[in-house]
Amino acid sequence: SQALQGADILAHADQHHQYQVFMPDFFYGKPIHPSIFPPDNEEKKKQLGDFFAGPASPPDTAKKVPDLVQKLGDKYTGVKKWASLGMCWGGKVCLSLQIQSPP
Repeated sequence: SQALQGADILAHADQHHQYQVFMPDFFYGKPIHPSIFPPDNEEKKKQLGDFFAGPASPPDTAKKVPDLVQKLGDKYTGVKKWASLGMCWGGKVCLSLQIQSPP
């Protein structure tokens, strides 16, 4: 997928600074179905709204990140610095994370 390809590029683009990239599945294997896009009728709009209000709520997802980082840090002890990067929905999660836990 494009997401995995982007993660690989990010991880290996700089030969002097290799990065470990983690891509958690915050939807637990149940993403919204691509047939919802574009949300061009009331049913699709409702399904999309319900998804963003439920399992894809950026503020609720951001609340999961500190525990995830703690668990990853326990396993990958060589990681000294953490950062988050997100595009589109992931960007909203990153922003929500900053609002909840400013640097």
